[in-house]
Amino acid sequence: MKRILAIASIPFLLAACGGNGNDFDASGTFEADEVIVSAEASGRILSLAIEEGMTVPKDSIVGKIDAENISLQKEQVEASIQALGEKTADVAPQVQMLQDQLKVQQSRLDNLLHEKTRTENLVKADAATQKQLDDINASIDVMRREMGVTQQQIKVQREHAGGLGLNDGEELGRPDFADSLEQVGVF
Repeated sequence: MKRILAIASIPFLLAACGGNGNDFDASGTFEADEVIVSAEASGRILSLAIEEGMTVPKDSIVGKIDAENISLQKEQVEASIQALGEKTADVAPQVQMLQDQLKVQQSRLDNLLHEKTRTENLVKADAATQKQLDDINASIDVMRREMGVTQQQIKVQREHAGGLGLNDGEELGRPDFADSLEQVGVF
């Protein structure tokens, strides 16, 4: 009986050991450490000399990026700084313009005061109305307020120049912008 059982089990053993199309003996899960690699600057990738699975030493350069946007931004910032420097550097022309404006306002005030005196005399002689005198007085008040504003603008311009360490007519120096960017690590 043992012999019959042994002979009968041979076909089953052969069927179990037969090839079923799989070329592997075991199965499992492979794991890897995932590493995120990023560039120091943004831009279009010009070249990338690396393939999947390659081992790359630390601090290796594996590609080139078109950094035209950064250089354009740098130029834009430099132009803005230059324009700002030109706008606010020399306060002397601004102060001179305000002083000229103040002279014109003083001349108008003098004319209004003369008109006031003349109108007061005409009101006394019943040759002008009180409304005419009131209008001139209102104009005088407006002109004095405008002159006060102009004087305040002159004061502010001079204080601004003093805050920059400048005297009238002295220009603001332009800083070396590229060096400043390198110091903070932009370039």
